Amino acid sequence: MSQTYTNLEHPPYTKGVIELYEKGDKSEKLLNYITEREQTKNALREFFENLGTTYFLVEDPYIDKDFLEDYSNYYARSYRNHGRFCERIHFFSKSEAFELNTEKFQKIVVSIDKEEISELNRCYLGFVTLRPSSLTKRIGKTCLKNYKNDSSRNRQYTAVREYKVNLYGIPLEVNSMAFQEQDEAVAVCASIALWSAFQITGKHNQHEIPSPSIVTKLALSESSYVKEYPSIGLTSEQIAVAVNKVGITPTIRVMRNTRELKQYIYAYLKAKIPIVCGISLFDVRSDLKTGEKSIASSKSFHAITINGFSFEDGEVEMAVGKKGLQLRSSRMTKFFAHDDQLCPFSRIDFNSKTNVKIGNLPCNLMHTTWKSDKKEVEEYKYAKIETIIVPLNHKVRVSYQEVLVKIRNYSIVLRNSIKVFFEKSDIKIKISNRFEWEIYLTKVNDFKKEIRENSTIDEKIKLNILMYQNYPKYIWVARAYKKDNIKLELIFDATESKITYLKDYIIYDPIFRAIGVFDEVLEKSKKNFKQWIQKT
Repeated sequence: MSQTYTNLEHPPYTKGVIELYEKGDKSEKLLNYITEREQTKNALREFFENLGTTYFLVEDPYIDKDFLEDYSNYYARSYRNHGRFCERIHFFSKSEAFELNTEKFQKIVVSIDKEEISELNRCYLGFVTLRPSSLTKRIGKTCLKNYKNDSSRNRQYTAVREYKVNLYGIPLEVNSMAFQEQDEAVAVCASIALWSAFQITGKHNQHEIPSPSIVTKLALSESSYVKEYPSIGLTSEQIAVAVNKVGITPTIRVMRNTRELKQYIYAYLKAKIPIVCGISLFDVRSDLKTGEKSIASSKSFHAITINGFSFEDGEVEMAVGKKGLQLRSSRMTKFFAHDDQLCPFSRIDFNSKTNVKIGNLPCNLMHTTWKSDKKEVEEYKYAKIETIIVPLNHKVRVSYQEVLVKIRNYSIVLRNSIKVFFEKSDIKIKISNRFEWEIYLTKVNDFKKEIRENSTIDEKIKLNILMYQNYPKYIWVARAYKKDNIKLELIFDATESKITYLKDYIIYDPIFRAIGVFDEVLEKSKKNFKQWIQKT
C-alpha cells in the first residue's frame, strides 16, 4: 500500500505546543493533514467554525486502545509494518478568563489551581485521533463536542455521553458520541456504526465496549461462510447478532415510510438509545422541463448511527381516519447521525414536498450532505432508510408498536367520551376532542426528573408520584397535547411481557380533572364502548 498523505513529512504543528487555529493557511493545512476526503474536510471545517475553535494542541505519539486492539488482531500479522502509534489533536475555544498559549498551558499542566483547570475544561471542544499514515483512512476515535440542545430550534442530541480525557495529567471532559472512519481492513461502515452505538449502550447497560475489529468478529460469529474480515458490509441479521453478543437485545424493523421512521427515532432517542440504520443512497436527476425528479443510478448501501433530531420549522401532520393519531413525532424535520464517511453529527433532512420516482412509483426520499461525484445529477445524494436496529436493555419487553396500537384504541374512546359527556351535561364549554400524542420510552429516574421540574402538575399529585409510587426501571409515556399544552399523561410498564397501564396517570387540564372523564375512560376503554354509551 503506497502512502496516501503526501504532506505527512511536514505536519502543520509542533508537538505539545498550543497552536492558533484560525481561518486561512493554518486551519487549511491542519484539515488537509487530518483527511484528504473533500466531503469530510468541508464538514469538519463547518463543524470547527460553529464550535468557535480557536486553538489546538497535538499529542504525538499517542496510544489509542481501540486501534491497538485492531492492530493486534490484524495489522501485527501483516507483511508490511503499519505502525501502532497514533496522534491525538485537541481543540479549544477562546476563553475570556485567560488567553491560551503554550506558556499558560504548561503552567496549568504543573499547577494545582482548580479554577484554571475548570476554565480550560469550559473551553475544551474534544479531540480527533489520527491513525498511522500508512492507512488510507486516517481518522480514528474522535470525540467532538456536540452542538448545544437548542429549545428555540427544537434541536436535541440525546444519544451522547460524557467522555473523560487525560491530557498530560489534566482531567478534561467532553460530551459526545465517539466517531471514527471505517478502517476498510477490519471494520466496514456497519461495524463502525455499531461501535458508535455501543459507546452509548455500554455506558447505560454496563457492557464491554468492543473495538471495531471485535465488533466485526461478533457480527460474523454465527456465519460460517464468510472470511474473518469481509470487504463487503454486514446484513441486518449480522448486526443483530453483534448486539446480542454484547448482552443487549436487538429490535429490527423495516421502515415503510418516513412518518414511521420519525416515530421510532423519537420513541427511542428520547430514552437516549442510539439507532443503527441501514440506508440506501441515490443520485437524483431533475427534468429541466417538468421539474420531475428520478433516480439517475442504482442505489448504494450504507450504515449510520442516529443520535439526535430537530423539530425546527416542523408542523404536525393531520390524523387520517377514525383510528388516525396526530403524533408529535411528525413535526421532526431532520435528524443527526454519525456517518463514518462524512463526519460526526451529520444532518439528514426530511422533505415531504419532494417526491422522487423510483421506476414509475413516487417515493419520498431524504436530503443528505453526501456530494455526488457524477455530472448531470443534483449536487447532493438522496437517502432512504431501509432498516433500523435498536439496541435495547433486555428488560424492555414492550415494543413501540404495542403502545401505539393501545393509544389508537384509547384515543377513540377518549374522543367519544368527551363528546358524550358535554352533550349530556349543562357545561357550555366547547373543547376539541382531537389530541396530539407524544409516545416515548424513558427510564424512571428521567421520568421523575421531568415530573419534579414540571410546574403545571398539582403538588399533591407530584408528591404521590415521586414519593409513594413504585415504577419499573423502564416505562413508556404517552402524552396528549392540545396546542402545546399537556392535557394528560399515561404510563405503561415497559418491562412486562404484555402491555399494561400503570395505575397512576396525570391529568394536567383542570376542566378534565373536575369532570373526572379520564377515570371513566381508562376503565371503560378496555371494554365495549357501545355498551358504555348505552348505559350512560
